[in-house]
Amino acid sequence: MQENKDNLRQIFQKEIALIESGKEDISNPQYINNELLPKYKELLREYEKLLKLSRKVFVISDSQGRTLKRREYEIKNLFDNINQGFLTFGQDLLVDSEYSAECIKIFGKKLLILALSIYYVSIIQIKRIILRR
Repeated sequence: MQENKDNLRQIFQKEIALIESGKEDISNPQYINNELLPKYKELLREYEKLLKLSRKVFVISDSQGRTLKRREYEIKNLFDNINQGFLTFGQDLLVDSEYSAECIKIFGKKLLILALSIYYVSIIQIKRIILRR
């Protein structure tokens, strides 16, 4: 948890420094009668709220990213251990990069050849359909 706070502090280093500098300005007696001081205080408060919200968004995003990576690992682990070959193809009919380990056992490292074979068969089928018309 402390590491996250340190990381956020480093990411927002300039913004934190700007807020601290602004707070010093507000407490400086030199500006006490400045007509812009109330607006400056309000701006500083709103900027601080925005920074706090941004930090929360970063924490949530990091947490969701870790959860997503863990779930991807769990799903991949599940597919790799059910002894069935799962794979998908893109619109170009090439095998997508995600496939179960069983596919390697079934096809060897010839997944590209499989995709090209399916592509070739598809072209032949399309030609047959066209020629029937």
